[in-house]
Amino acid sequence: MEIDGITLWALGGVARFKGRFPSAPAELRIALAGPAVSLALGVVLLAAALLLPLPSAVDGVAHWLGTMNLVLVGFNMLPALPLDGGRVLRAVLWQRHGDLGRATRTAADVGRAGGQLMIAVGLSLALLGGGIGGLWLAIIGWFLLSAGGAEATAARQELALDGRTVADAMVRRPVSVPATMSLDAFVEVVLAHRHTAYPVVDDGRLVGLVSFRSLPVRIERLSVADVMVPVERVATVPATMPLADALPVVLGAPLRRALVRDGADWALLSPTDALRVLEVLDVAGRRAARPGAPLSGAAGR
Repeated sequence: MEIDGITLWALGGVARFKGRFPSAPAELRIALAGPAVSLALGVVLLAAALLLPLPSAVDGVAHWLGTMNLVLVGFNMLPALPLDGGRVLRAVLWQRHGDLGRATRTAADVGRAGGQLMIAVGLSLALLGGGIGGLWLAIIGWFLLSAGGAEATAARQELALDGRTVADAMVRRPVSVPATMSLDAFVEVVLAHRHTAYPVVDDGRLVGLVSFRSLPVRIERLSVADVMVPVERVATVPATMPLADALPVVLGAPLRRALVRDGADWALLSPTDALRVLEVLDVAGRRAARPGAPLSGAAGR
């Protein structure tokens, strides 16, 4: 699994993974690795503080660090997504039932319930004179509540896109502009077509990508070639790539766009295209779930 980044906050960090876990055992091993390291550090540091004749300052630091690592183990193993304990719970449920969506919903529900309980207890303690400790508990509960909801939403979207490829969302034969076009003329193209990004061609050859949002304040005597992103820096994805795997590539690319080779032509993929697919799937799912509703409507025909 590739890590896209880690968001640090007061009680640790939340890793952002690229793609989906390949299996329940893989997620279980990854989820247990972090707490195992914290547990080992806590045991070693506390043992050193208790058993070795260390100077008082060193002994105090070792004892404090060991204690904090064990506290982190206990917190991170709470069965709430996106904490490690929530991932362990999801991996176990996923392995038992073979349904990632069901496992994610259950782990997210447990996390949200735990977050709501922490908020209620924390605010009660703060009102009853518990001071900063009660507020900290409420803040942690709020984090679990919001992060668990975000994790469940992301997993639901990934599952909805399962089996969908880039070809299902890309814009075929997008409107292109010549590299020599002036920016004044380019603004007219944008007003006419209402797209955000446009492939740039020179003598029929793709040379870059230009976005209306990247235009400078003063556009006199400038051409499209002066502000475009060269094709060498533009992300490219194959049309057969799973859409869920292509989204992180698009989101991390310049202009948040990717080029797709479509036979002899080029297509364009943006986050909005993927969201449009999700909306269509959501409407189709709700229509299919409605008693007596036809599976295809006028739009489908």
